[in-house]
This record gives sequence, structure tokens and C-alpha cells, in this order.
Amino acid sequence: MTGTILGVHIAAGVLWFGCVTLTGDHVDDRDDRLVLEDAKLGEARALSELEESLEALLVRLAPAAIALLDAGSSSQARAATVAQRRGQLEAVLLVAACRTGTDLVRVTHPAVRKTFGVSPARQELRRLTADELGIAPPPNWNHRAPAFAVALVIAREEDVKNG
Repeated sequence: MTGTILGVHIAAGVLWFGCVTLTGDHVDDRDDRLVLEDAKLGEARALSELEESLEALLVRLAPAAIALLDAGSSSQARAATVAQRRGQLEAVLLVAACRTGTDLVRVTHPAVRKTFGVSPARQELRRLTADELGIAPPPNWNHRAPAFAVALVIAREEDVKNG
């Protein structure tokens, strides 16, 4: 793999992004998220436009891979609407990845915990991720840090493979 890794964290109808190089360096990019605008456009049109926007982002960034943070688990049942929304966003991500020839790698919560010592839901991950990248947390860091974290998990795996 060469280039960059685009980390993605899905939360509440939003695809949050964090991009790093394969050596784990921060990549500053103007796009930190894409939002499903279904309230404005209707579901079908919003999903279509989200896919087009995501495809354009992938063409522009040309990442070697997309690292997607899995949904994780909970002792409480997830609301059907929440599960449906996540499924729609994952489907859009898979279609855009397929159309651009970009590999998509799912990163589990245990993989993040193994790398950082805390789960993606923990506030501590925000500090650890910023420290690892050597940056001051940018806007929307609470949502973006998990995206950067999964990108760093893949970067570390690549570093081990190439090391």
C-alpha cells in the first residue's frame, strides 16, 4: 500500500473523516465530514448525492484504503432507525469504495483498544489520538478522533508488514 489511509467514523447520519499517511502522520484536509441531508432532499436523493460526494472525495484524496470503524456492541438494543441509518451509510461507503477501486478495511473496537488501550467511545482516545498525531485537536475532534484512530490502526499494521 502507498499513500494515505482515510479513517471513517459513522455517527448520527454523518461520515466523519480522519486521514493519515501510511507512516501515521496527520494529513490535513478541508473535508472533515459528509452529512446525509435526507430531511432536505428525501432519502433516495440524499443517499445518491452522498455517494456522489463521497466518490469525489475518494477520487481527490486517492487513499490506499478506507478504515471504517465498526459499530461495536452494546448491552442495549440499538433502535431500528439507528441501525437502518448506519446500514445506509455503510452501503454508500461500500459503493463509493467499489466505484473508485479503494480497499475498505473494517476496524473493530477491540483492535482500537489493542492499539490505544481504550475503546473508541472513551474520551481518553481523543487525547491519545491527538498526541499520536502530534496535533492540537481541530474542530469537531470528538467525532473525528475515532476516524483518525482507525486510520492509525491500519497505518501501524502496514508499518509492521513493511517493517
